[in-house]
Amino acid sequence: MRRFTFLPWDIYSWKTAFAWSGTSGLAMLALLLAGILQWQDPNVSQMHSNSATIWLIRAPLTFVAAMLALSQPSFPRLTFRDLRLWFLVYAGYFILSLAWSTAPLQTAGKAFELIVGTLIVLQASRDKYALRRLEGIYRLTLLLTSFLALITLLGYFAGIEVFVNRRVGIFTQTTAESPFYSGNGLGYLSVSFVLVAFAEYILGGVTILRALPQLTYALFVFSFASSKTSFAILALGIAAVLLRRHKMALIAFLPCIATAGYLLGPRILTRVRENESQANLETMTGRTVMWAAAIRDWEKHPLLGYGGGVGGKHALSSMWGGTLSKMSHLHDGFLECLTGLGIFGFLLACAILVFTTLRVARQWKKYPSLAGLYIWIISIWITNIMSIGIMSSMNFLVVIYLVLIAHVDILRRGIPGAIEAPGLRELARQID
Repeated sequence: MRRFTFLPWDIYSWKTAFAWSGTSGLAMLALLLAGILQWQDPNVSQMHSNSATIWLIRAPLTFVAAMLALSQPSFPRLTFRDLRLWFLVYAGYFILSLAWSTAPLQTAGKAFELIVGTLIVLQASRDKYALRRLEGIYRLTLLLTSFLALITLLGYFAGIEVFVNRRVGIFTQTTAESPFYSGNGLGYLSVSFVLVAFAEYILGGVTILRALPQLTYALFVFSFASSKTSFAILALGIAAVLLRRHKMALIAFLPCIATAGYLLGPRILTRVRENESQANLETMTGRTVMWAAAIRDWEKHPLLGYGGGVGGKHALSSMWGGTLSKMSHLHDGFLECLTGLGIFGFLLACAILVFTTLRVARQWKKYPSLAGLYIWIISIWITNIMSIGIMSSMNFLVVIYLVLIAHVDILRRGIPGAIEAPGLRELARQID
């Protein structure tokens, strides 16, 4: 059987992903497009959506996704040990925060998207074909985000202004960005693709002939991104894969990292300092200043926060004197959750993430062929620390996170027939 790739021109992977995911895949695709097909508000300097696109694109597509999810209203029975149940509780608490939100309309929109995404994954994981549907949703997500990364690069090469960031990159004088991805976001995505291809090659049985084109494509996209944090994701991801392969492989990898750091370190530091003030470097491009302000703002409403998805914006508006024109979020998913949902929502979200990570680690050890999916837990953690993450709004990382949650739930419970679903016989042989 041919294998999936995330190469956007791989028609076989697109067709198979649609076939495997079915209605659930169409619903999730509509939901992802609802968040992606937004255009920057020309009156605001950062990536705030234009109100017209919200009402003409985002709202209708989210409604379509909800209708598709409810067209087959069959959901699995959940127990208290199922992480899907607790994520549903989290989504419900997000909706409940409407009662005290400082921006109810924004919270309502984010809450609706979050609950729709949760329902789609619940609907997809309802029976013995759950793993096939989840794999289809996961692969559709990779293909869509990869396709948008390709569009971003094509726009960059064409010199279209909206696709060119004057910020200096590690390898280039300018970097790529788009209405879909910031320079940082493109880096997080492409380096995660590198890890997926690497993990599938080292642990998943993918041949070098199939892995090499994916690695080449992902590294090519990464070379035009502007994310320094992505190097941390890459190093930790490679180390995790090698550690799972063999401890000696990791030991051999460490001198390679040290050598690369010695040879490339000065060049990377030079690039990092270009167009960056000393104050920006010391505050991680202003992150520590925003984080301190967010903590002070949260201390005024520590129990409930300011409403799901809007806590960070409230903190920033206070910081910038009532205007949101400087930044669109706190660049930290944990603080977005803490300021938005207070200590109760924060502890619930963190508990789900920690238990998901522990179960992923356990299942990864048992089923190494799934490393290409499980490696995303590293990207999820680091992007949640350094960027918007998974705790305040729907995005492609939340989709992958939901797939991970459902996946480990199903494998933990060992639902009869789930592993033997068509298209997953290779996995079934490993488990047997």
